[in-house]
Amino acid sequence: MNILFDTCTYIWFRTEPEKLSKNAVELIKNKENTFFISAVSFWEINIKVKIGKLQVRGILERLTNINGYEGSIVPLEFTIEDAQQITKIPLSHKDPFDLMLICQAITNSFVILTPDPCIKKYEIKTMW
Repeated sequence: MNILFDTCTYIWFRTEPEKLSKNAVELIKNKENTFFISAVSFWEINIKVKIGKLQVRGILERLTNINGYEGSIVPLEFTIEDAQQITKIPLSHKDPFDLMLICQAITNSFVILTPDPCIKKYEIKTMW
């Protein structure tokens, strides 16, 4: 299964794995799954750190570096095709980062690993 990390899920995976659901842990352990991390998530992490909304206490470089996870986490660029998906979905969710991840999930037929109830309202497959 191809699974896209929601930003919060990726942060917890890297810094506080105890916050992950049991199902999320099982999905991550399953070597048959391929995980993707979007450039959008790294953009979100860096912005939130810069404005003080996210505190990562000296691990920002480690958090935004997937070396060591290569093969198990695939970097994903945000494309024009992804951006065009925004015209096809409702804008009921106001978080632009989540909307971009939703668009990427639609374009690539990915499942999003997320606990976010706002993302789960969209016509995409989510798991938690």
